[in-house]
Amino acid sequence: LVVDDVHLMDDASVDLLASICRGAARRPWLVVVMRRGAEEGFHPDEAAHLVRLRPGPLAVDDLEQLARRHLEDTTLTPEDVASLTRRAGGNPLFLRGLVLAARTGAPLAGLPETLEGLITSQIDRLPPDERTLLRFASVLGAGFHESELRALMVGHRLPTRPDALRRLSYFIRQEGHGRYRFDHQLIRDTAYEGLPYRLRRTLHGRAGEVIEANAAAPDEVAELLSFHYLHAARMDKAWDYSRLAGLRARDKYAYAQAEELLERATTAARALRDKVDSRDLVDVEVALGEARFRLGRNDAALASYQAARRRMRDEPVRAALLHKEEASIYYRQGRH
Repeated sequence: LVVDDVHLMDDASVDLLASICRGAARRPWLVVVMRRGAEEGFHPDEAAHLVRLRPGPLAVDDLEQLARRHLEDTTLTPEDVASLTRRAGGNPLFLRGLVLAARTGAPLAGLPETLEGLITSQIDRLPPDERTLLRFASVLGAGFHESELRALMVGHRLPTRPDALRRLSYFIRQEGHGRYRFDHQLIRDTAYEGLPYRLRRTLHGRAGEVIEANAAAPDEVAELLSFHYLHAARMDKAWDYSRLAGLRARDKYAYAQAEELLERATTAARALRDKVDSRDLVDVEVALGEARFRLGRNDAALASYQAARRRMRDEPVRAALLHKEEASIYYRQGRH
C-alpha cells in the first residue's frame, strides 16, 4: 500500500491509516508512506515494524558517476563534469537538465543557476510546434489523456500524432492506454507559466467543455471541472461544480480538499454577485468555516462563520447555532 503526502491527511484519514499500519505487523503487508517534515498529518508509530528513510542530496561521487555515464561520448573535460555536479547541488533532476544542455552544445558558463531557469531554457529551445504542444498539455494538469489534448488543440495547427509526444519524452512520459504524465510537477508548472493569460483562459474553458462532454456523469468529475471553469473565468459553472465538490469533500471529512474547493466557490460567488442563491452561499460559507476549524485555521474559520451569519437575518435560530460554533473557536484560543 503506497500513500503519498500523508502530512496533508485529516484526522479521520490519520486514524484509518494508523489502524492499517497496526494490522500490517500481523499480515503480509508492506505500507509505504511519504511525507514532508511537517508537524501535521500522519506520523508512523515508532513501535511498529518501521524503517525510516530520509532522502538527502546525492553524494558528489554519485553525481559525477551519473554525469560521466551520459557525457562519455562528448568532448567535456573532467573539470567540466565536476563543474556540472557542483552546480546541481545534489539534485538529480537539476543534474539531468544540465547534462542534457551540455550534450546539445550549450556553453557551460551560460547555463542557468536555478532548476526553474534551466527548465525554462530547455522548453525555449524546443521547436515552436513542440513547445506550444507542451504548454497546451500543461493546461490539463500533471496527467492527461491524448484524446483530451487533441480536443484542446482544435483550431490550432499543431502535431497530434503520438510521435510528437514521444519527442517530448524528456518532459512527459507515457503511462499506457493513451495516458501521459509530466515527469515532474515543476516541469508542468514552468510550461504553464509560459502561456499568455488570455490563451490560458481560453484553453481552460475548452478543457472544461471537453471533460464535461466526455464524462458519463459530470458531477463525478466536479473537482476537475471546478478547477478548469474557475481559471476560464466561467464563474457560473465554477460556482456550481466547486460548491458540489466542496460539500462532497466536507461530507467525506476531506477537509483540506474541501477548503480549497469551497474557496473556489466563494471566489465565483463574489464575481456572480446577486446571481447566487443566498441560502446556498450560506451553506458554502458554513462548510468552509467547518473545514478551516478542523484544519486548525481558527481565524479563517471565524471569518467564514461571520460572513455566513451576516446573511442569516431571517434565520435567527440558525444564526444562534452559528454563534455557538464561533464560541467554540474562541474557547479553543483561550479567549473565554
